[in-house]
Formats: sequence, structure tokens, C-alpha cells
Amino acid sequence: MLDGAVARASGKDTVFGGILDSSLDRYGDSFLFAGLIFYFFQNNRLDLAALSASGWTGSFLISYIRARAECEMDSCRVGFWERGERVGVLIIALAVNHVTVVVWLLGIGTHWTALQRLYAASPNARKLKTPARADAGYFVKVALLVALILFSRLP
Repeated sequence: MLDGAVARASGKDTVFGGILDSSLDRYGDSFLFAGLIFYFFQNNRLDLAALSASGWTGSFLISYIRARAECEMDSCRVGFWERGERVGVLIIALAVNHVTVVVWLLGIGTHWTALQRLYAASPNARKLKTPARADAGYFVKVALLVALILFSRLP
């Protein structure tokens, strides 16, 4: 998640490097979600396997819609569930063994972000204001998600 930022900060970023970085990020997403799907299938939790597949699909849609929209407009960084947020909450959930709530969040939330981006890319849309990562609202959302993961007990 830091390789693109490091390349830009050092002045060594290239167009191909950006494409390679985005492509490798999709592989990383695939491995995470495929692992969850496999685990839930092995444990006969088909509901959670289906939600993991939904999260996987939503994750790809988030990236695709942004890439496609930015062919037509300057920026489409709308919505909360960007890659850093998805990976971050999965890491926390795995560390504290509360994966179920995150699978629900990603299974539904990724599609919400995809729909927000579609709306933001529509010709008549008023551009949605989403807090930047430095805004207080963003950190409140992150804190609430972490609390939800730490204190929830879904089967």
C-alpha cells in the first residue's frame, strides 16, 4: 500500500509503475478474498463464503469504476472502502479473530462505495463530499469500525 506513495515521494514514479502497482493490488485483493472464501467453504459457512465473494466483487468494482471514471474526469476518490481501509480492517479482524463482522461490512459496504463512485461519475451528479483521510470525520469512522470489530461477537 505504500509503494506508490514512496515512488511519488522519491520522484521515481512512472506511468507503467502506476499500472503495475494497481495490477498487483488486484492480485493482493484476490488472494485475501479467495482465502476467506476457501476457509468459509471448508467450515461449511456458505453464507460467509458468499459475503466474501460479494466483498471481492465490490472491491474490484471500486477499483474499476475509479479507473474508468478517471478516463473521463479528473478524480473519482469517492467513498470509504478504498484498498487501505479494506486491508486494514481485515488485518485487525484476523488479529482479534472477529472476521465475521468484517465479512458482513465488506460484503455490503464495498458495493455502497461502488455505487457512490458511479453516482459521482454521472453527468448530472453533484459531486459527493467524502472526508479525506486527514479529516476528523474519517478518523471517527475508522475508530467506530475498529470498535465494532473488537467488541462484536457474531457467530
